[in-house]
Amino acid sequence: MRLNHWSLWVATGGGLGLLPHAPGTWGSIGAIFVYLLLCWVPLWAYSVIFIALLLLGTAATARAGQRLPEHDDSRIVIDEILGMLLTLVWLPQTAAGLTSGLILFRVFDILKPFPIRTIDRRLHNAWGVMLDDLLAGLFATVAGLLLWRLLP
Repeated sequence: MRLNHWSLWVATGGGLGLLPHAPGTWGSIGAIFVYLLLCWVPLWAYSVIFIALLLLGTAATARAGQRLPEHDDSRIVIDEILGMLLTLVWLPQTAAGLTSGLILFRVFDILKPFPIRTIDRRLHNAWGVMLDDLLAGLFATVAGLLLWRLLP
């Protein structure tokens, strides 16, 4: 697949979604590097950048979904990137914090407990693609914060 349109480049996370085997995991790992670039900015600026990426990513997902076989094609990973950015902002900025955020996010993204699965099944548009991963990110954040509180 060629990234010959801006929407494909954004939706696939700059091509991360084109990597073989588990593109969502590759997108999630790529999000760690994006986070490491952004973790130095104040929270208000991180929030503004996050919202801008969410709007850009949603528009790109809508356009890419028209160019790909499915509206939620596995090569679209901007949703995983944003879900991870939501997860990591609240966890410790350590290797253990980043790793636990990655594992927890992937668990919630793959298992899709209620209400994540409901959103995934009912919203068949770009916002549905984004919202289920954002909710997985919130679940991972809460689980991560509880985990860090419980560990000595």
